[in-house]
Amino acid sequence: MAVKVFADNTSNGWTNSGWVVKKGQKIRIIGDGTVSLGKGRSTGPSGSYELTDEAKLLKSVPTGALIAVIGDDNNEFIYIGAERTFTAARDGALFLGVNEGNLDDNSGTFDVKIEIDPA
Repeated sequence: MAVKVFADNTSNGWTNSGWVVKKGQKIRIIGDGTVSLGKGRSTGPSGSYELTDEAKLLKSVPTGALIAVIGDDNNEFIYIGAERTFTAARDGALFLGVNEGNLDDNSGTFDVKIEIDPA
């Protein structure tokens, strides 16, 4: 399935992938493209360690990186970057977003492919 992940405040900064995953399912996400983080800064889905942002959700991963979360009541954010395969730790809707604290001046989208093993 292909999804466009908005870098701005659309839907409170999270793009619903359209998938509801089950605990234990294997998920592969591949991100591509470039988004603008405002102030002349841009990045691909891997993000940039050179851009500082104390307000980003995942402090230890690059600013502007593609991230995910399972469920709308969960703060266990998952670093995706350009590509990642992981196992769902819980049931819930799969949301994708950008690891940055201020989404107000962002623009663009990441093109994301999602593969979920139904087993």
